[in-house]
Amino acid sequence: MGIKGGKEDVTVRQTTYYNYCPVTVIVATEVRGCYSSVIIGLGLGRRFVISWSYSSHFSFVEWVILLSVEDCYWVENRSVTIRVTWIGESQHSEIFALMDPYQAVQMNERTTHGDRTNTKIYEPVTGALACFRRMNKTHQIGCSSKLTGNVGVLHLVDSDDALNWVSRDGPHSPYIVLVYADRFVNRTTMIQLRDSGRVSGVLLLNSKTLKLDAFSEENTCPNRGYGLYTDPKDPRYCEPWNSKGNGLLYEEWDFPIFYVTDPTQVESLTGCFSHFNEPVNGTARDWPLCAAQLQSHMLAAVDSETCIRRENVFSLQPSRICDPMGGRNVWGSLFARSQQQPYSNNSVIVIGARLDSSSMFDQLTPGADSAVTALVAFLETIRHLTSVKNDLLASKTIENVYFMLFSGEAFDYIGSSRIVFDMKSNRFPFSISDSTTSQPAILKLENIKYFIEFNQVALKGKIPPYYVHSLNADGFFTEIQNQGQKIDRPLKFEQVKIEKDNKNSQGLPPSSVHSFVTHRDDLPGVVITNHNSSYRNMFHNSIYDSASAINYEYSEAHNLDVQGKIATLSATVARTIVSLANLPSEEIINSIVPDVDYVDELLHCYLEAGNCLTFQHMIGHDQLPSDPFPTYVGVYNNLNPLAILTQNLLSTYQGVKVSKDLKECKRNYDNQTVEYVWINETCYETTVNWSLALSPAFETDGRISWSEWNSGMYSTWTESVWQKFTVRIFLKPSRTHEILTIVFGALVCLLSFIVIGWVSKKSDVIFPSRPDGIC
Repeated sequence: MGIKGGKEDVTVRQTTYYNYCPVTVIVATEVRGCYSSVIIGLGLGRRFVISWSYSSHFSFVEWVILLSVEDCYWVENRSVTIRVTWIGESQHSEIFALMDPYQAVQMNERTTHGDRTNTKIYEPVTGALACFRRMNKTHQIGCSSKLTGNVGVLHLVDSDDALNWVSRDGPHSPYIVLVYADRFVNRTTMIQLRDSGRVSGVLLLNSKTLKLDAFSEENTCPNRGYGLYTDPKDPRYCEPWNSKGNGLLYEEWDFPIFYVTDPTQVESLTGCFSHFNEPVNGTARDWPLCAAQLQSHMLAAVDSETCIRRENVFSLQPSRICDPMGGRNVWGSLFARSQQQPYSNNSVIVIGARLDSSSMFDQLTPGADSAVTALVAFLETIRHLTSVKNDLLASKTIENVYFMLFSGEAFDYIGSSRIVFDMKSNRFPFSISDSTTSQPAILKLENIKYFIEFNQVALKGKIPPYYVHSLNADGFFTEIQNQGQKIDRPLKFEQVKIEKDNKNSQGLPPSSVHSFVTHRDDLPGVVITNHNSSYRNMFHNSIYDSASAINYEYSEAHNLDVQGKIATLSATVARTIVSLANLPSEEIINSIVPDVDYVDELLHCYLEAGNCLTFQHMIGHDQLPSDPFPTYVGVYNNLNPLAILTQNLLSTYQGVKVSKDLKECKRNYDNQTVEYVWINETCYETTVNWSLALSPAFETDGRISWSEWNSGMYSTWTESVWQKFTVRIFLKPSRTHEILTIVFGALVCLLSFIVIGWVSKKSDVIFPSRPDGIC
């Protein structure tokens, strides 16, 4: 049963309902252009799972999604929704559901009895998010279960007595621990559970009534040992910028940990515990007890080098068991400039921010202040600058303004180190090619006049200041303070102060600037933050770094505090850059004013609603998930949807609409100084582009680059491959009952063999043959 979807359009989408399971879905496409990605949404009852894939290099590719019988059984009304949405430049695509209804009925008839038995024993816990394994050059972090999953009796740890019960006194170990976030915050508790040897898994329970003052899974000194301060004897080697960090993200856990977000599932788990397992007056309950099986087996182990080396061992066809972490950097420039116009030294301003954050759990990286606030300030600054770019052409001191978004910065500056590596190799933005008629001018480190980075810029409260951390950039600070005093403040919420950091002994905070200044020590680097010597963000790189953590409310007229401050900061930085261009007219600077409403909309898109109107415009339809897109970087060969949406958004800022139809817009042009991008029925000519955010320690195919690997300068993080994540609960009988059941089953089996053998041997007596002629 095939569903044709080959439209000559940016988006090709189909929605089909199947009343039978299992269903195998194949999505195939012929790729044209730089990239193509697909969102495959599988609606399973109240769940809606999103899977992302990516391809490039003008190839014909396929993605295969299998909906198993086990998954399908739990679909309400026996219905599966398959939604396919294209992002990118796909010329032709097809969607096939390989199993027709007749085949599905046959399959269901063959599996009905197994399904009924399965559902009588197990109850799945849906929507649980798993902790997974990552590795670097020296060790592994994160979680993994046994191949068949970890099993244990459920026990709720909500007091010291309950903690002692699980780790020391309880008679029914191993345990699967249920724990609320207030206990999870306590690093000592988690280490005690791990070291007890009596715990086979942890289920972290979400609670809407729980209010945390601080929770950060990151280390106290993020990206320690990378960037400027790599000598352990240097007092700046591990400054506690993230004072609330508990470091749980970087621990190795020999059992699975899942985060259960759905209140209904939380109630089901705690109810099962209280009904069957909760001790009565300090006395353990009798069997049966409520137990759980957690499955999150990781294929990779030990360290990055070991897992990559093992990939060729298992079969004649190499199998991936881990992938280098990374994604795509997004970059662009105000002006298109060819190699025939090389840049002068100290003539280009670079504005940067990060695209990613991290956490322990898959698909749960809100990154509100870890990444999003700086990203929004970055975008708004670029929008202001593009509105006056024609005026900036007259500048004699600034030849161009580059803007760069880096992926993988949470894991030892993956994205920024890659761009710097390419700059040093004279191949940024592109390697020089004789076959291309026109290429952008090569950008080198010595061409940079200022590197300006936004990094954690959420502010709340009564006029707290922004801080400028800088190296070799006193001139920039003087100018930004001057512009900050001049800027109009139409709303009281927009008042901000800008101060210079007074903790120079600490050096620069963790930021992408490190990658640049490490390779050019006199480069003027600037980091604009909301903190002086310690993060204001109490949830840095955490599952709780969400909109509520920064006091953000969408379109609330009475509370535009965060939006107003970010809008004012963005306008101030844009005015400062224009002022540094030494343009004769003050009118150009005064035309840049804070736009609180637009900042509000951007924060809404990145923090609350992936299907916001702005993102819908980037895709041309409303088939986007309602939840915000995660900011986790992922692995280098998968497309991060947040990066592509942001790239398209920048293209609408910087680009110019041109009169080209879809076919002309998607043509491959030899001129690399500009790109043509089709966005919502419109062709844009833009300088915005992307580059691979892959650590120089790896080759572009994911293999180790030994020359850079051994230098110790670059990230070596990889992510394990896994097969599936499942959580299910069931009633577990006593050990004696299980043994008796096995023994009784074995005896029955043995007896059946004896009886069948005896009957076979005596068949001529038991079933005598009839004499001839008798019917």
